[in-house]
Amino acid sequence: MNAQNRHIELPLPTNSEVEQLSTLIEQESLLCAVDSSLQQQAESLVDEIRTGYKPSMLEQFLKAYPLNTSEGLSLMTLAESFQRIPDAHTRNALILDKLTNRDWSAKSDSKTLLVSLASSGLKLGHAMLKPKLMRTAILSVMRLAIGMGMKAMGQAFVLGQNIESALKRARLLEKVGYSYSYDMLGEAAHTEHDADRYFNAYKNALLALVARSDSSDIAKNPGISVKLSALHPRYELLNEQAAINELTQKMLPLCLLAKEHNVGLNIDAEECARLEISLDIIHALIASPELSGWDGLGIVVQAYNRKSYAVIDQLYGWAKEYDRKIMIRLVKGAYWDTEIKLAQTQGLADFPVYTAKHHTDISYLACARKLIRYGERIYPQFATHNAQTAACVTAWAKEAGIEFELQRLHGMGEALHQQIMKANSTRCRIYAPVGTHKDLLAYLVRRLLENGANSSFVNLLADEKVPAHQVVENPLNKPKIANSIATGLEIFKPRINSSGFDLGERKVLKGLLKSRELFMTKIWGDSGDSQVVSPYSGELVGYYQTTAPNEIKEAITNAIDAQPSWQSATHRAEALRLIADLYERDTPEFLALLAREAGKTLLDAINEVREAVDFLRYYADQTDQLAAESQGRGVSVCISPWNFPLAIFTGQIAAACGAGNTVLAKPAEQTSLVAIKAINLWYEAGVPKNVVQLILGTGAVQGNALVSHPEIKSVIFTGSTATAQRINHALAENASPEALLVAETGGLNAMIADASSLPEQVVRDVVASAFQSAGQRCSALRMLYVQEELYPQVVEMLVGAMKLLKVGDPTLLNTDVGPVIDERAYASLNAYIAEQKERVIYQVNSQADGGYFVLPTLIEVNGIEDLDFERFGPILHIASYKAARLSKVIEQINDKGYGLTFAIHSRIQSQTQQVCEALHVGNCYINRNQIGAVVGSQPFGGEGLSGTGPKAGGPNYLQNMVAPIVTQSSWLPDQQNYLVDTQVENAWNTLIDRYSPSVVKQELDCPGVTGEKNSLQTMARGYWLVTGDQYSWEQAIASAKAGNPTLLITNASAPPNVDPQLPLIHLEGTLPAVTLQKLNAIAGVSVSASQEYQREIRKALANREGAIVPLLTDLGRSVRHIKEQHICEDTTASGGNAALLIG
Repeated sequence: MNAQNRHIELPLPTNSEVEQLSTLIEQESLLCAVDSSLQQQAESLVDEIRTGYKPSMLEQFLKAYPLNTSEGLSLMTLAESFQRIPDAHTRNALILDKLTNRDWSAKSDSKTLLVSLASSGLKLGHAMLKPKLMRTAILSVMRLAIGMGMKAMGQAFVLGQNIESALKRARLLEKVGYSYSYDMLGEAAHTEHDADRYFNAYKNALLALVARSDSSDIAKNPGISVKLSALHPRYELLNEQAAINELTQKMLPLCLLAKEHNVGLNIDAEECARLEISLDIIHALIASPELSGWDGLGIVVQAYNRKSYAVIDQLYGWAKEYDRKIMIRLVKGAYWDTEIKLAQTQGLADFPVYTAKHHTDISYLACARKLIRYGERIYPQFATHNAQTAACVTAWAKEAGIEFELQRLHGMGEALHQQIMKANSTRCRIYAPVGTHKDLLAYLVRRLLENGANSSFVNLLADEKVPAHQVVENPLNKPKIANSIATGLEIFKPRINSSGFDLGERKVLKGLLKSRELFMTKIWGDSGDSQVVSPYSGELVGYYQTTAPNEIKEAITNAIDAQPSWQSATHRAEALRLIADLYERDTPEFLALLAREAGKTLLDAINEVREAVDFLRYYADQTDQLAAESQGRGVSVCISPWNFPLAIFTGQIAAACGAGNTVLAKPAEQTSLVAIKAINLWYEAGVPKNVVQLILGTGAVQGNALVSHPEIKSVIFTGSTATAQRINHALAENASPEALLVAETGGLNAMIADASSLPEQVVRDVVASAFQSAGQRCSALRMLYVQEELYPQVVEMLVGAMKLLKVGDPTLLNTDVGPVIDERAYASLNAYIAEQKERVIYQVNSQADGGYFVLPTLIEVNGIEDLDFERFGPILHIASYKAARLSKVIEQINDKGYGLTFAIHSRIQSQTQQVCEALHVGNCYINRNQIGAVVGSQPFGGEGLSGTGPKAGGPNYLQNMVAPIVTQSSWLPDQQNYLVDTQVENAWNTLIDRYSPSVVKQELDCPGVTGEKNSLQTMARGYWLVTGDQYSWEQAIASAKAGNPTLLITNASAPPNVDPQLPLIHLEGTLPAVTLQKLNAIAGVSVSASQEYQREIRKALANREGAIVPLLTDLGRSVRHIKEQHICEDTTASGGNAALLIG
């Protein structure tokens, strides 16, 4: 095969969804074609089917326990996960989680014997599981019963566990005229081993079909369906050339084998992002001289894809050009919920699919009429379970006199297609999945969702309360719906989401690369004492001039002078929104600069620009919500890191400026050019130059000069824990005592995968969490725990996935892992890997050279206790654990003192909830990766050694930058009345023994993409100490009301009516500041006293080891009285977006 094909570009239609439907209706004359006689035929089909209709076991269960109930979702999760769980302990836990605390009364009015028995059994099991005495024995019986039930359900949808058993079972219906297309079950390949296994499965299945392929008419012979994603683990547009070449080479021998034995081979349609690359492969096969004379090449077209109508034209054109006859299977589409979620996640202005079911039905009818017109070159295969659709296409095709067939899924649509075959003598082919119970799980859940959807024909057919005319309602008569689902730009309304790019669209990708290319040789800055070179190539990127010490003093003076007028400016929010628009305008330049200076891949760079834009718009909204009388704190220093040189840099400044502060921004010296570009856009937007000033240089010189200046009122810092401590010391020594420090630091971030998790999902999320951005994320995964029963499988799959990682030039589309930031990081990380060489399980091989490339490495350890501190690069540690020791694992994670991100993969909801509650982490992720927090949806920040809070991109962050109402006091302690250390320690220990911080949480649902649940929980921060004059009572009451057990040390008398229920202990006396260094578990301190005493307290707190402890001089409630935990759960992990599909 030597056809050299140009890449196919098939852009998304530019008109709206509703406009496109109107065009289809007009072009295919659908209003005339779908006449009343066809509707009557469809109604008759429903009436005939319902006569003596016996709903399947599955249909009965879905009626009794719909998927929009907790009981239905529990059964779906059992179906998805139970069979693949290897151990009894985890199966028991899953049963307890899904069957207890549910109402197993059947939800439907008509209760068949099967449903009545099942309902009774579930109620009995539920009751018997409550007492622990017989629980073990009951669980053993239930494991057997559930296993048998899941196998029975699997058999309803899967023809056989292997091709031989499937062929044997198929004989019964073949005798009455049905034919089959066999689908070897399995989702996308994740490793080369997976791809080889699937290839052999397809090849062996084809060989097994030889004996049954005895007709000269290929349409009468059995066929096979092939998923391209099963044959290549990197089947994606960003890896197009390798994927096209290798998949074409794999498909050709399969097609030749099918041709030799006169068997049809269908290439399944998959996600929309793979459409264009699949068309390249299909084009090569159609053009292949070796396949000339074979009429069995089949292509699946999904009617929900808005390109489907154009795809048919493309395929027909190739069939004419190369004198071929091809098969096209027209389906509605199988990944609708995934496409909706992805488009929202990417920030797209439109969807690649139709957003309402009846829109897809209209598209299907239009595509069907086109296929029928092209009948001389195309053999149409109409796959549908909808009586209205089936009646239309059957009548149209018979009238046209073309050869065609109808198709249905095994286990679905039997009665409908039996009626059509009987009345019209049509052909019907059954799409028959083949595979083990483990392989069928994802497929089974898709079928459950399809059957359970309220708008599903199967669902409506089974409900005899719905009249036949309504079951087969003409989709053309339904109103077309505009904006039925929020687009990627609308999910945070009224705030406009950042705009993204569909990297599965060639036209979009080419345009983006072309615009980026304009800046790929640019040199930023004409001169300066600092030269910037690329971390991957060493080429010159630009120059900048560091800020001299005398210039820093002048800048601070200018910032002080500018702050009052900026604080009173009413256009602060609008300025931030304008800057966001300018960022989006200059996205191509940012993409080039982020690649060349910071070593970012295209995807990482896009996400960074989007995050920066989101920060600007989110904090603009927060600025609008500030009270009219609120004031900024004064001059803020913003110190940002090199790993997110635009997003974090921008977010810090935007929040500080929005709150009315002026800013001195010091970016990391490694990425100063990004900062210069960004600040110039701030000035272009009209922000006065003295409001935001850029200070360039090192942390040791320029950074230290800034944080040591006495006029600095707040420091916002992202970086290492050690640097945050140094800044805290500098503020304590030099700044006013109430000076604010907001620090977001690193973490030893862990993930736990129990035996109920899906290994493919675990490995996918581990690779992203540990190795994306070369592991240079604060949120990156460092320590993976896998339950011992799953451990060998996960290690094998993880190594296989790592073998696919491409390390190298980040400007190349197929690069997964770019460079680390500089030579120091490169040397340190490689030295650590060398130290751990005896523990290394696998290290990626790479030909990349000339840059600071650290190869992704997997290291086996005993647990997180083996890790001394964070290694900021593509290094992942892994350990197994016993299920019974999960609590010990959690304890060991907490003992490290860090608390940034954590992820858990589990289908056991009660366990995920308990683990997230037990862990002291800021961001907890369930059944997804733990990177890429989205502004406003997943507020980000840690606790303990990982940060001070509040969370960036959350509702409390900007409010923290506003000047609080503070005490004005001249009170000084009388040193002769100081309490001795033991008195304070005893009172403090009594407080800890008597009270616990409040576990009552306030939960805020955060907006976000469909298929995710995001919630921000706020709770008491911990144990609090208050001291000072009479106003300290007010401070103590505020702290205690926030749920913090509070020790108040003061000689002042209590005000009247202090609530005796508050967690508050009063100790008379005066606190020596140095005593604070001896108390454990201090979450915060409030003081109402003179500046001199406050400074003593601040210094004492700064000298403590461990987490940074805030000092408050606020009179009332503060956002620093609380801590926050965000929980993000992928609610589609069990197989689909039930809320979207069923709703």
